[in-house]
Amino acid sequence: MVPDTRDYKNNNQQSNAIESTLEINTPLYVGGVDTALIDNTFPLDSTLGFNGCVRKVELSTDVPDIPINFDLSTPTSSANVDACLLNKVIDGASMEGFGYIQQENNFAVGDMIEVNMVFRTTINNALLLAIADDLGYFFTIDISDGKVRAVVSHGTGSSPYIVRTTSVQSEYTICNDEEHQVIVSMSQTGLQITLDSYLPDSTPFDTGTNFIYTNSPVFVGGMPDYAATLVLDGINTKSLRGCIQTLVINGDVKDLREPEYSQGVSNGCPLPL
Repeated sequence: MVPDTRDYKNNNQQSNAIESTLEINTPLYVGGVDTALIDNTFPLDSTLGFNGCVRKVELSTDVPDIPINFDLSTPTSSANVDACLLNKVIDGASMEGFGYIQQENNFAVGDMIEVNMVFRTTINNALLLAIADDLGYFFTIDISDGKVRAVVSHGTGSSPYIVRTTSVQSEYTICNDEEHQVIVSMSQTGLQITLDSYLPDSTPFDTGTNFIYTNSPVFVGGMPDYAATLVLDGINTKSLRGCIQTLVINGDVKDLREPEYSQGVSNGCPLPL
């Protein structure tokens, strides 16, 4: 509640002063503030709305045991608000099947990288992660016909290296809407992929310079059309439908709640009912 006078600190009285009455005849805001109210005299960041679910708002009154309850399902106005989910929500990012997360702007792969990701999905072809440069260097992890695959290229004209999870027998093992963990490690000598508790699969690199020169965004769960042209045909650039619960790159835990950019993504991973 924000009075026109900005008098929101107990009528400018000290906290140990006699209790006073604050006269307010303005809208009640829940979970955030209308950006039109923000100016240099109001000490709130308009970009930081509440991230979560508000199920009940109740204010006490001068009549004992008779509080005021607000019906949040029928607000006067709202912005960027959905109904609370019935099922439990855990950390992560929900992917709706048409967007992506841009986690960093300028990531250098080099000659070593390790990606550790936990995800859930209901589709058997989708992109999990991609880092690509316009000179033919890229590092990707995708789901192809129900198997997780990593593909790397050391530049234009070079043959790509591919490693797949061979232990997965059914193309429906991954797309069962259950939690799966994939770890992809690239070193100077080769590429290795491990899914859940299965044995790892690997492929060696040829001798020579095995360096991926990138200064590029990290795309997670999909990628924009312009970036999809930087990887080889046959690599799944289709957006993920499901959830990415955790993402760790080279030991650095990525905060999926605050990406550089995202679309078709919502915070939190709803668990199946």
